[in-house]
Amino acid sequence: LGKGLLIIGDIKVEVIPDIVVGPEFSDDGIGTEPDDTNYDVFGLGKMPISYWWTIPDYAHNFDDATTRSLYADMAASGINVVLHNGEVTYSIEENTRIMNIAGDLGMKFIGNVWAPTNEDRLAYIQEHFASSPTYVGEYVADEPGASKYDELGQFTRDYLAQFPDKEIYINLYPIYARPTTLGTSTYAEYIDQYIAKVPTRSVSYDYYALNLQAQSLGSTYYTNLDMVRSKTLAVRKPFWMITQAGKVGKTTRMPTEKEERWNVWSMLAAGSKGVSYFCYWDPWSSEDDPDADVAMIHRDGEKTDRYYWIKQLNSD
Repeated sequence: LGKGLLIIGDIKVEVIPDIVVGPEFSDDGIGTEPDDTNYDVFGLGKMPISYWWTIPDYAHNFDDATTRSLYADMAASGINVVLHNGEVTYSIEENTRIMNIAGDLGMKFIGNVWAPTNEDRLAYIQEHFASSPTYVGEYVADEPGASKYDELGQFTRDYLAQFPDKEIYINLYPIYARPTTLGTSTYAEYIDQYIAKVPTRSVSYDYYALNLQAQSLGSTYYTNLDMVRSKTLAVRKPFWMITQAGKVGKTTRMPTEKEERWNVWSMLAAGSKGVSYFCYWDPWSSEDDPDADVAMIHRDGEKTDRYYWIKQLNSD
């Protein structure tokens, strides 16, 4: 293919050959998926479906009945893994309260407990969370540069040595991040170094594909997807991707229902073993960014049309 636009249904994909097929990446030698790969790292018995940015403290003001009602709406959307991040309290008590509510509603829980040191954090997890069947892992970092890998790797090793049936959740940059941001010369090196240094049982990354310019699809979407798939397959680890549930910043557009479905089904077709949405609850007020509309739930608690699209999509 030469440079231009490839039409896939209602979606335009910008084709740039020297990006789509680059010298830094080859999938030679990658064949069928190994039969002994453990894809169910959270012990769900089904595909994990999660999100970025959870229900904020201001929405429930720590009232149990209100909190339960809000998380019941989350469970009804098909989400089955609660990620405790965003405008929330990171205390032992609040992690425990949300974990228990999530468990009552049939969801699992990835914690995010504050502690003065990593040693204290491991001790808190051992004492308060590890024995709960609802607790499946701990959130640690979003989009770290490669300079953070040694530190993250050490904590991950310590955590998994103590809790081998749990998972550390770290989300990585997409391929369009700059080398100065990644901390490596290429994106392939960024992923390779992560896999070599940080022994999480799965790999997560985000990619917001729906460009505002020319109503096209990010030209490196499939390159990123195939690269992460191949590199995780080579080490027998599952991967999952965070996709957009709205308009992210000033460079992407609002997805249509068809585009939302395409985004999820395309990553699953490539081998993603989980789905995550950016975001569940809107993290930005209209004063912060008048154009922001990124979530399944508005800041005032009203469900957006994406809530209903995604609810149907998750049930398919």
